[in-house]
Amino acid sequence: MKNQIQFIAKTDDWKMVKKLTVKEKTKPLEVARFLSSVHESLDKKMWKKLRQSMDLNALDELAAEITGAEKKDEEYKIKGRITFDKIQESLKKLKSPKTGKKVNKIVSTKPGKQPVKAYLTRKVLGLLKMRIEPDPDKIKKHIKKKRLQQA
Repeated sequence: MKNQIQFIAKTDDWKMVKKLTVKEKTKPLEVARFLSSVHESLDKKMWKKLRQSMDLNALDELAAEITGAEKKDEEYKIKGRITFDKIQESLKKLKSPKTGKKVNKIVSTKPGKQPVKAYLTRKVLGLLKMRIEPDPDKIKKHIKKKRLQQA
């Protein structure tokens, strides 16, 4: 068997096939980009499935309230520059007892709170333009830039 990474998924409404053959010349950064791409696809699908079971719209509104984002064209966005103070203030609000009480109104079971808090945290960080995972497109650009520099 060759060195490869494969991810295959199929459900009623979703199919995904991603494969990478790892050769001697394959750089670790290329493997990281591939894995990041798989992660991003899975992440989007996971939240889509969770949205079918939980009221994530209420969390979108709460994230907007925390960050001061406004809804425009079905999406929330923060107007203007995102400053360090804005980030600090938003994170403080995210961890506040007031926010905790609002989360408790959205989901009542203790096991249900963890995915809700995770979603809210990701949503707040996303509105603040802060990513937790690497962006596969940025890694791809980085790889291309490195190749051009080496040529």
